[in-house]
Amino acid sequence: MDKEYFDIAYDLPSDIQFHFAIRINKNWRLVKLNVIEPTENKPGSKIALLKRIENPVAEIDVEAFLSPRDIHPVDYFELWLEQQTIEIINKKTYSSDYGFISDYQYRVYIEEKTFVCRSLTIKDGNRIFIITCRIENSINELVEEEFSTALQSFRLLNPSNEIFAESYYDFYVELPIKLGFAIPVSWVVKEDEFLIPNGTSVNFKYFDEEDQVKGSISFVAASKKVEPYHEDLYLYYLNKLKDNGVEFDDTDLSTIETEGSNQQWIAVIPSTINGNNYEIVVSILEQLDTIIFIALIGPAKSNDHINWAFNKKVMYNITETLRLVE
Repeated sequence: MDKEYFDIAYDLPSDIQFHFAIRINKNWRLVKLNVIEPTENKPGSKIALLKRIENPVAEIDVEAFLSPRDIHPVDYFELWLEQQTIEIINKKTYSSDYGFISDYQYRVYIEEKTFVCRSLTIKDGNRIFIITCRIENSINELVEEEFSTALQSFRLLNPSNEIFAESYYDFYVELPIKLGFAIPVSWVVKEDEFLIPNGTSVNFKYFDEEDQVKGSISFVAASKKVEPYHEDLYLYYLNKLKDNGVEFDDTDLSTIETEGSNQQWIAVIPSTINGNNYEIVVSILEQLDTIIFIALIGPAKSNDHINWAFNKKVMYNITETLRLVE
């Protein structure tokens, strides 16, 4: 196999964080491109193209994007797919040195032609890379091996190793126990009407450029001596939403399997506000005789896909970084 394949280091972009290495078969060649790197005004562009010079003809291209807010690679890729007419064949997600990677195989229909594609999406800080292998009609075993080798070997030469795409800071809670978690600086801290004795209740909101709220997260930490039942917090939150004009059907909490004595529950509730589709996501954790309640309300995927994806990642980052503080 070594005689059939060789490694290339691609360093044409002026920004070294767009440089990468990839292993390709001897039947492949780099195509000369006028490389235009992503910018804030044009956040996505094709930075590399490789073509197979023997039959069957095939392509591998590398597109790079700048994301203004943190997002899961799968969600970014699905946003990218919305621009095309496609049929998903297979999809999976796995972890790597770059965090989560999405790996999709699909058919795309372009000008009455059918192409079989496989795309890998990698996130490094605020940079997202989509590596797409493309061949017309079908993939034979030979080309499939060449595609797999290229995708599995792709690596960034100068990764930033940044976890988030935007600036985050640690938010700390003193009562009823000392906790910390990460929240984006773009989310504004608001006073919460729900006051808990010997506890913490705080609200975070994200406003778009037109000063419209695109996401709201409530965080509550309560001692079980004061608030012994997590269901009561859940029902209180839902009733407050109903009082503010949010419409939805009552939904029971689902129990999540956890290790040790901790317990966790979640709920995902479709809702509407003035006829627009929204989504409520609730996560409740019991830890050290403390109930930790985290709830997000924001646009539904069907209503505002990109803000839904951004909000989903913020919620994920809070729960993943939540920790006890000495």
